[in-house]
Amino acid sequence: PLPTAHHRSKVLRQLEEDSFFNLETRSVTVQFTAANANINMICMVRVVFERLESGGLFPTLTVHPLRLGRYEGSGGEGRRAADIFAVIFVCSFMLLELWEARRAVLTTKEGLWAYCKLPWSLYDWSNVAIFWAVLGCRDLSGRAMDKLAVQAIDPLVYPEIDRLEAVSYAENNLMAMNALLVYA
Repeated sequence: PLPTAHHRSKVLRQLEEDSFFNLETRSVTVQFTAANANINMICMVRVVFERLESGGLFPTLTVHPLRLGRYEGSGGEGRRAADIFAVIFVCSFMLLELWEARRAVLTTKEGLWAYCKLPWSLYDWSNVAIFWAVLGCRDLSGRAMDKLAVQAIDPLVYPEIDRLEAVSYAENNLMAMNALLVYA
């Protein structure tokens, strides 16, 4: 059975009886996950209530939505096509860079150093490395989402999705770094 309002009030009452809530309480964190199968999304919500020295409460809200399946739902085929195009583009870019390195080895006295000392070479390989790191993050999050999809729904078990949230943040940050490098 799902937890009811009675169950929640019972838990809060027990916490108060155990002195978890009193004047010495600095902060209370409430974390939960909401899922909506109709739109293929889950949302991780974290609310922190912090007691200020002045006596008031300062709430902080963090909401992190995630799509359950990257290629499921509306626009899924477009995302798949864009990802395939990106992989093909980066592979061709890597081949071009390897061709330039080979040409430098064959045509200059400095050999590979002639290619490596160019600042653009470092810049290009940084972009490629970040791209593959993004693909790794997508693979990790895809596997975690598959694991969540087959997990039995138990209202008393909180699914461990903190790692999934961290991987999602890492992917977003890597994509932002890649965008800045492309812009530069």
